[in-house]
Amino acid sequence: MNIIVISRSAVVKELLKLTLNKENLSTQYTDSSKNIGNSSYDFIFLDDSVINLDMELEYINSNLSKGKLIFIGNNKQILSKVDKAVKKPFLPRDIESIIKEAPKKKEIKTNILDPQEIAKIKELMECDISDSMELNYIDLLEDRQDLNLKKKDAKELLYDLSTLSKKEIKKLLKGAKVSIKINFKRKDNE
Repeated sequence: MNIIVISRSAVVKELLKLTLNKENLSTQYTDSSKNIGNSSYDFIFLDDSVINLDMELEYINSNLSKGKLIFIGNNKQILSKVDKAVKKPFLPRDIESIIKEAPKKKEIKTNILDPQEIAKIKELMECDISDSMELNYIDLLEDRQDLNLKKKDAKELLYDLSTLSKKEIKKLLKGAKVSIKINFKRKDNE
């Protein structure tokens, strides 16, 4: 869960830290929503100690992709503009109850792929293949793939092979059929 606390009050920040750290939640603290940038949060806690409360609300509603906006304070004009309000003074259990009301994100479980593999696949699908997939000839050889290399690619393979020990080369090429064809250019006068 991603949470932001917008408050100028050290007391409110410390009380929320105690509560939210106990729940092991990812939390950021700031004095103004303008310091945040464009981000997505499950909860935004807005304290009435913030300067220009109306401008802060306007900025949050227009620039932040938000879950629930929780107001901490006693300003009755703001109550209609937020999802939930916590009146001051408040207890940690008031904040805990709000957090527990949030729907839990379901973890994807499959028999074939685990969530880390799914995340890696999504990451690969989003990036440009030419940037993320660089040919590594040693890896291709280890996977027992046929290689027909010419010019620059052959030089690159030879360079990669020169970094391996004799033992590694024997293991890598065990059972492989290797053909090398070398053509020399003739000089003009011959």
